[in-house]
Amino acid sequence: MFERRSLIKLSFGLFISVIFAGNILSLAQEKGPIRTVTITVVAERENATIPNLTKDDFSVRVGGERQKILSVKSLKDNVPLYLALLIQDDVTGNVGNDLDQLREFIKDLPSGTHVLVAYARSGSNEIRQGFTADLAAAAKSLRIPSSSEATAPGSPYQAMIDVLKEFPNRSDVREVLIFISDGLDLYYGLRDSAPTLNLNLQRAINAAQGKNVVVYSIYAPTVGPAAQTSLGVSNGQSSLTRLSMETGGEAFFTGRDFISAAPHLKRIDRRLDQQYLITFRLTKPRPGFNRIKVTTEYPDLRIYVREGER
Repeated sequence: MFERRSLIKLSFGLFISVIFAGNILSLAQEKGPIRTVTITVVAERENATIPNLTKDDFSVRVGGERQKILSVKSLKDNVPLYLALLIQDDVTGNVGNDLDQLREFIKDLPSGTHVLVAYARSGSNEIRQGFTADLAAAAKSLRIPSSSEATAPGSPYQAMIDVLKEFPNRSDVREVLIFISDGLDLYYGLRDSAPTLNLNLQRAINAAQGKNVVVYSIYAPTVGPAAQTSLGVSNGQSSLTRLSMETGGEAFFTGRDFISAAPHLKRIDRRLDQQYLITFRLTKPRPGFNRIKVTTEYPDLRIYVREGER
């Protein structure tokens, strides 16, 4: 009798242990693996300086769950910058008239910055200068865009994906892409060029988020007839807005025209000075896409960060 009771207790204990272990395993599988993630964040206070932020000043949530911040690095930590400039080759002649502004922007970047210069055109991109720390050489590689419909890329966003492949696979650097384009992707036709329908745009966003590349867009009209229509302008500018917002950057427009890149480059330069590289231990709450939310102890600071993590 005693042996039977002991056997029953032992069996019940094993049953409970199996159930408990199964629940733990199920919970772990539901939440996904733990890994380290690095994101680039911009903290901005309009027309005012911001304090020197540390990891104690930030809070990171992914999918609603707070994450453990491992480190926060800023400009003072000399985090290397890799910056790519991609110009759509069929933009109007106003961009060519503004090359001196672009050259000065490149030459004024901090010493040690690596710059790539490329043109999105039919067939494949023309990479005028691969990533180099020689800022003078990068500035010199700029040329006047062709401003010809014959050189229009099949998809400006596919051209961007190809440039994103040139960035190093490193988590200890800041990575930025400046895109001068009309944002209009006619690969699937004008109707499907809307930002919510364009598959190439979504792929470019996914690729940039996956490599932690912040995209700043500067709108410039192109010479094609579709780009001159109200629908073309609207879809193009809305696509650039979505691209930049979801990668932690910003899109810049001057109505329906391109007058000068100077004010936009000045704003981008300020953003580069306000970047923070945040590394945290990610406990993924569920499979698929999870939104990233970054806040600080300073409610008047505006935070720019990529939309999420896959």
